[in-house]
Amino acid sequence: MGGNRRRKASAIEDKKFILKNYNKYYRLFREIDKFEKDTGLSTRKYFRLIDDLNTLKSLRKQGDEHKWYLNEKQSKEIDLKEASQKWLDDIYLPIISELEKLNLFEYFNFKTALDLYRDIMTHKYYLSEKAKTDVGIEAAVIDYCNKYSADKSLILSMQRKFNYLKKHFEKLYGSKKII
Repeated sequence: MGGNRRRKASAIEDKKFILKNYNKYYRLFREIDKFEKDTGLSTRKYFRLIDDLNTLKSLRKQGDEHKWYLNEKQSKEIDLKEASQKWLDDIYLPIISELEKLNLFEYFNFKTALDLYRDIMTHKYYLSEKAKTDVGIEAAVIDYCNKYSADKSLILSMQRKFNYLKKHFEKLYGSKKII
C-alpha cells in the first residue's frame, strides 16, 4: 500500500470544506453579477478583488445613498447606474487618489484600496455617530491612522496634505459635507 493514502475522515472533512466554500463563492459571484448589472460598475476594473458579501453590500449602499443625495438636488430622477458612476467619479476615485498621495497604502500595505476606503468610511460613520455630527473625511483618516498605523509620523504629514480633497468636494458640492 502506498504511503499517500488518506484517512476516510479526512476525505469527508475535505468534501465538506470544499462544498461550504463553493457555495459561499458561488453566492458571492451571483451577487457580484447582480451588483454589476444594477450599478453598471465593473468590480474587477474598479475594485479588483471583492471576496466577501459585506464589502459588496457596502458598495451598493454607497451607490444607493448617493442616488438619494443626487435626487434630492435634481428635478428629474437619476437612476442607480448614473448615481453609481457619479459616486465612483466624484467620491470614490478622488478619495483613493488622495489616499495614494498621502502614501497610506505604504502604511497599510496589507489592505487593498477598497479595503482601506471601506474601513475609513466605516470609521467615519462611527466617529460621526459618537460626535452626533458629520466629522468629515479628514478627521476620519487622521483618527483611523492614529489608531491603526504603527507609524505615528504619518499623522503630521497627512494634516498638511488635505487641502486638495477639501477643495475638490467644496467645488463639487459646496460647503456641505457629503462623505
